[in-house]
Amino acid sequence: MNSTVSPSLVGVTGLVLNLTLEQVNTVVAIAVGCATLLYMGLKIAQLLKKK
Repeated sequence: MNSTVSPSLVGVTGLVLNLTLEQVNTVVAIAVGCATLLYMGLKIAQLLKKK
């Protein structure tokens, strides 16, 4: 799983979207937060497996 997207960029973007969308729709904000958490968890697991 080789990604061209920087994990830190995904994490920061997910955080900003989560904070912004929380004011508009809580369900969408929770979905964005969960997607970001899942992506970051997979990247961490991938890095730990490599070492």
